[in-house]
Amino acid sequence: YNTGLSVLSETGDVDGAFYLLAIMDKSGAECDAESILCIINTLGNANMTSSLQKFLIADLSDDDEAQIKAAAYGLDLGEIAEKSFFDARHYSAAISCSLRGRDFAGARQSFVQMRNAGMKPSSSSLQEIARAYATIALQHEPKLVRGSRAQMVLDVAASRSRSAYQILASIENPPAPLIAVVSKACSSTGQFQESRALL
Repeated sequence: YNTGLSVLSETGDVDGAFYLLAIMDKSGAECDAESILCIINTLGNANMTSSLQKFLIADLSDDDEAQIKAAAYGLDLGEIAEKSFFDARHYSAAISCSLRGRDFAGARQSFVQMRNAGMKPSSSSLQEIARAYATIALQHEPKLVRGSRAQMVLDVAASRSRSAYQILASIENPPAPLIAVVSKACSSTGQFQESRALL
């Protein structure tokens, strides 16, 4: 089941994931840590980050978008969340998904929940978070904007690339592809010293 959920999560196929979860439920199979990770990634890749944050605290109301979809398949996301134990991978995935969806408040909320639970991101999780920040910085490249918004866009992009750089600095032996994308993000926002330091 988890293999199928993993494939569906990559494209944010919420209906497909809920359909498969319903089959799991009817067969008596329960969600494990991998299943929960797939649910988080599915909601994140479907840009349902608000539902994602509520899922992490098992506080999904009946009018929540994801809960409505789940109910159509006879599922209760809140109940699934209540039965689940969220570990560092789950919170890290939620942070990465929220960042990719530009939900920075949600990312901070997940980080606080993670910290309050006494957990720290793993090296692989930090890599994902750094990559998410760098990708956002590159997508907000200031040269693509004209007029009065250019400086604001530059400031936002620079802030994201700086976050990526700081997170990368905390990772021991980061992979070369990640170094390259963070360096590119720094360079594109005028942080040439940081970019050269990485190379």
